[in-house]
Amino acid sequence: MVNDDFRKFIRPDRYQVFLMACPVAIPFHFASHTWIVANKKGKVSRWEVLFRKNKCKTSWNHLHQDFLPPFRGIETIPYWPKYFQKSRIVGIVEGNEGSTAHKMTEFVENSKYNYPYRDRYFYLGPNCNTFTQWAFDHFPDAGLTLPANAIGKGFPFKQIK
Repeated sequence: MVNDDFRKFIRPDRYQVFLMACPVAIPFHFASHTWIVANKKGKVSRWEVLFRKNKCKTSWNHLHQDFLPPFRGIETIPYWPKYFQKSRIVGIVEGNEGSTAHKMTEFVENSKYNYPYRDRYFYLGPNCNTFTQWAFDHFPDAGLTLPANAIGKGFPFKQIK
């Protein structure tokens, strides 16, 4: 689907959290890159960790809000924004005020203050999948599971100092 095709899933009267995935850039395209799209009753934002630092005004080192459009995959070849990987929705959580989806959108928005690895990036972790898994680990009842090839999702948080 093209970025605009995903817009049909946005519900302006609900809170929604989308787990998105696409292949990693060449030559590592066998692995998945994941990110979170949060919808707060029509206000949609994209949250992800990238190897690039501070690339937009809503970046906190490696953590970025809205670096790319919400549903667009990452570049097929880094720094060559002509072609993008095909993205897909892996899972959705939605609800009203006080729901898990509402709490998740608030949590994701606060990750700019709370994510412990926003200053670090390594291909095997911490990386994009470490961030996404970290967020979802706080809401196990949401039932969102990263793809099996999401390298870095198992990065151990016990190393935080």
